Amino acid sequence: MKARILISLSLLTLLTLSAPASAMNRKELSILTLKAESGDVQSQFIIGGLFREGKELPLDYAKAVRWYTRAANKGYAPAQIMLGYAYELGQGVSQNSFTAADWFRKAAEQGNAAGQSALGDAYHLGRGVVKDDAEALKWLSMAATQDVLPGNMAKFKLGEMYAQGKGVPKDMAEAVKWFYLAASKGFPPAKAVMVKLKRAVSAKDMAEGKKRAASFYALPPIPLPQSGDAQ
Repeated sequence: MKARILISLSLLTLLTLSAPASAMNRKELSILTLKAESGDVQSQFIIGGLFREGKELPLDYAKAVRWYTRAANKGYAPAQIMLGYAYELGQGVSQNSFTAADWFRKAAEQGNAAGQSALGDAYHLGRGVVKDDAEALKWLSMAATQDVLPGNMAKFKLGEMYAQGKGVPKDMAEAVKWFYLAASKGFPPAKAVMVKLKRAVSAKDMAEGKKRAASFYALPPIPLPQSGDAQ
């Protein structure tokens, strides 16, 4: 299970760590620090990422958490997600799945796909929340409507759920639908699964799954629940 969290975090880092691709010189780092100290949430988030990755700044999870917390407390969703993973993995703070789920929820309720995917996964696994398959399906489905990396991760997780019959009735056509949608967006794990499914599922399920996938984007978006409904 921890390996699954680490994979999700690695993929999320590629998407959300907004640090410059090239090395920063001392002046650039100083300017970034001044902006962060003055309250700029994106700069705070970037510095947190530099400490967490050990890039430009010494590897220091505790300092990463402090910077993420400053941005997260101002409602910056990417920082809320990374703070959630810090608590889930015990990096820079004492491990606490309940606090992790709280931070994932804050991001999810803002419509952030990574937060929705992480919260859905928490409900699916019973990590930091009472295991609830309906809640898992709801949040993963919301994330899956977004064509970003966490949304494609959610599509893949939904495919796994339907293929294995975990939390939902087993439905290979529905599994094909979600794996196909994720693969069509270039998500490598889903592309690999689709190759295997071509040999493992019936032609009927494959055709029905692709038909459902084709109609997926014609559906209206799933509305965000009110805060009181998400508990």
